[in-house]
Amino acid sequence: MLSPTKLIEKIYTAAGRVTAEDLLSRSDYQELRQDLLRLVLQHKRKRRVRLDDNLSIVFENRLTAWLQAQEELRWLSPTRA
Repeated sequence: MLSPTKLIEKIYTAAGRVTAEDLLSRSDYQELRQDLLRLVLQHKRKRRVRLDDNLSIVFENRLTAWLQAQEELRWLSPTRA
């Protein structure tokens, strides 16, 4: 498995839509989740434009969409006992 930094670089630099092949298994994602969240949220902060105290815009890209898909799958996938 790639390091979190290498994985982010791979996702960010790839072309096209996020596909099922880009996504990690639930267990692999869970193993790297803390580092991935930290790195991608740093990236996402740079993409936020605050318009006033109550409104800001975040410009999403392939990396931020990938993270959102991974988080959704984490919540939707049942845990196994």
